Amino acid sequence: EALRARAELRARVEPVVELFQHKGAMECRNGPGAPTVEAECDFEQLWPTDADDCGEETGTGGMRLWGCVSRHDFVRQALLDGLALEATTGTNPFKLGIIAATDTHNGTAGLVAERGFGGHVGTVDDTPGKRLGEGDTVTHDTLINNPGGLTAVWAEERSRDAIFDALRRREVFGTTGPRIRVRLFGGWGYDTGLCASPTWLETADAGGVPMGSDLPLAADGQGAPTFIAWAEADAGTVERPGVPLSKLQLVKGWLDADGATHEQVLDLAGDPEPLGTVDASTCETEGPGHETLCSV
Repeated sequence: EALRARAELRARVEPVVELFQHKGAMECRNGPGAPTVEAECDFEQLWPTDADDCGEETGTGGMRLWGCVSRHDFVRQALLDGLALEATTGTNPFKLGIIAATDTHNGTAGLVAERGFGGHVGTVDDTPGKRLGEGDTVTHDTLINNPGGLTAVWAEERSRDAIFDALRRREVFGTTGPRIRVRLFGGWGYDTGLCASPTWLETADAGGVPMGSDLPLAADGQGAPTFIAWAEADAGTVERPGVPLSKLQLVKGWLDADGATHEQVLDLAGDPEPLGTVDASTCETEGPGHETLCSV
């Protein structure tokens, strides 16, 4: 009963979790204990892939790069743990919406442009030299920093109450800075050709539930649920256009009949391998991509 009460409290007061900020993305990993190996997991990760595995213990060191890494430090594992706890307590305490942040110490929330990045922590990184690792300190404060992420909210209107309502219902997502737009709906009968419809959004909304929602139980004979995932690239500006999308993926986690947790990364749309390139000396991008990606 105590465990159930604690799970219910957490589910009520903690609807979202931060996935990314300027200190990094303490999330998917390719190192010890990783359930999958993904090239995408090597983007702006703080921990080296040869870091020690904490096993069942809590991770230590975090952004300071000392100690060990635990699978329990990662949101993916928390989502799986939530499924397991629901099976034993009847409540999932980790039914979490995803957000991101800059976590700036300079009062510049939302300043995520990489070009002209002014730093995050006052005098620690207030010059270009310091931000490039000048001196003998190379931690999250300097060279391996990044401008941080953004929280995106699908609110009914642009007001404080509507935004907080969306956070409460978990109709939110996070980005690593680009203003990419993402939609996800779940239902029991989406047509496989829905992405091609000019009214796909209205149809998806009317026939299912949006990201963060609970999918109602199936009626007799409805079979497996269907999902529609959609993403639109950040258009950028005239002076600095955005970069097209390469791939749309879904990370699926589930609990089997024996109570064991599993994870699988599914490629939904786009290119199996990235086709674009980045000039490391100028940061200019080249190659094809997609303005939007969609899959049912």
